[in-house]
Amino acid sequence: MEPEKHARISPSGMAVTVGCHGSVIMQERYPNTPSADSIEGNASHWVAAHMLLGKPYGKVDPAGTVLDRDMVRHATKFAEYVLSIIRHRELLRVEEYIDLPAIHAECGGTPDAHYLDRKANALHIFDYKYGYSWVEAFENWQGLAYAAGIMGVITHLPADFTIHIHIVQPRASHPDGPIRTWSLKVSELIRYVERMAAAARAALEPNPVCTTGKWCKNCRARHECPTLQVSGYDILDLAGPSVPRELTNQQRGAELCLLTRGMALLKARITGLEAQVEADLRAGQMYTTHHLGAGRGATIWDRPNDEVYALGVACGKDLRQDKPITPTQAKDAGIHPDIIKVYSKRIPGKLKLKESDPNQGKKLFGGK
Repeated sequence: MEPEKHARISPSGMAVTVGCHGSVIMQERYPNTPSADSIEGNASHWVAAHMLLGKPYGKVDPAGTVLDRDMVRHATKFAEYVLSIIRHRELLRVEEYIDLPAIHAECGGTPDAHYLDRKANALHIFDYKYGYSWVEAFENWQGLAYAAGIMGVITHLPADFTIHIHIVQPRASHPDGPIRTWSLKVSELIRYVERMAAAARAALEPNPVCTTGKWCKNCRARHECPTLQVSGYDILDLAGPSVPRELTNQQRGAELCLLTRGMALLKARITGLEAQVEADLRAGQMYTTHHLGAGRGATIWDRPNDEVYALGVACGKDLRQDKPITPTQAKDAGIHPDIIKVYSKRIPGKLKLKESDPNQGKKLFGGK
């Protein structure tokens, strides 16, 4: 693994750059703020990289994140899949930074893993996604950008060379399963490279244009984007009037498409504002409209697995699965709550953004 580098045009943000040229400069004003989810994802990626390289990883990553069971388990699934594909482990490249001059001189990034098999005329790009939001393999701009850099697309390889973009997402309930693959030829890749190169040039020109779309949900600047804000207000204005009238099938379908797109834009704006307000609150700033409140906690076993299994035997219950069932499940199975309390502990939920009750002060102090 190489030290992390940063380029102005990144493969991880390529879908946003292609959709909205103004997003690059807008996002530069708002650097990435680590969230609990991103910290967990980085830790699991770190474990996966060590597994692929055959290196020990211990119990804590370099950022100080304690590696839990899920981080290791899902990283293992990713590593096992990658190793099932490659034929020569010494040719596997793991988290190596690559420049992408075919797209732009200021474009570069770090694939999770890639494997160039010249004998089979194939390139495999592996992308490990730890989150729940679906990531599609088809026309995956991040994978396409990596392919452009790895292969020297335009001149170095034959047109029938095949690129396989693999998305491994163990925690997402995608209808196509946790692993999706999209394959294309170099001859097909060239037209995507041309689009990415054009988008990168436009993004770094003076006064690039912002364009709203489904990519807004992944833009760090969506909470301050005037174009997205106006689009959201336009949708609200459109949804406001309620004038009964008969619609044709075509009109009804067109309105449904419009409102669905509008809902996606509003969601992008909302999640952006939520992230910024939460960051402000964590930094000590005050809002009258929102606060950070504890989320729903969880009860977990506070004893080694063997003791939990022995408890089940003593109570005539089988508490075994691939790991002990949860205390709540044990309670539902008939073990007395007082016994469970001795063997378990309650952990508080993570702080979450919550809307404040404007009447809370009156309720507390008896005001009118």
